[in-house]
Amino acid sequence: MEHSGMRVRAGRRTVVAAIAAGAVAVLAAPVAAWAQTAPLSPEEKANIQTISSFIDAWNAKDAAKVMSFFAADARFAVGDVGKTPAFKRPDFAGLIQGAQSIKMTITPGTTWARGPIVTHERVDDIVLGPKSKIAGKYVAVFALKEGKIVDFTDYILENDSSPEFR
Repeated sequence: MEHSGMRVRAGRRTVVAAIAAGAVAVLAAPVAAWAQTAPLSPEEKANIQTISSFIDAWNAKDAAKVMSFFAADARFAVGDVGKTPAFKRPDFAGLIQGAQSIKMTITPGTTWARGPIVTHERVDDIVLGPKSKIAGKYVAVFALKEGKIVDFTDYILENDSSPEFR
């Protein structure tokens, strides 16, 4: 952050980390009454549908479609709640094509959206081989722009993955 007199400017990483931390806090506690009853804007409804279709593409093992949901400058990170994970360029095509099976299930009632941010709790079970899997419970935070995912962060709530993925 830069401090200039009374003005504070935060970089993109700081803003995304703050949004993600807030979203995780909302999902970790019971959903507030205002979040349940506030009507969704058309943008928020479209963003939720984009993320739902993104998860459907994973479950269909359609690597090209999964990758089509990302903006050209998209970033991905996975990490533990309370820690800021390192972002990298998302590249899931090899993982999806090599997986024996993929099952991602959004926990009913956990999807939340405000403006360009969509969050949900999800259970993943990705079988890569007889003794190799990526599995667990995650809180996902997505930032979208013009219908494309620009930031995707998975926070690990429970990790049932094989040792090489822990």
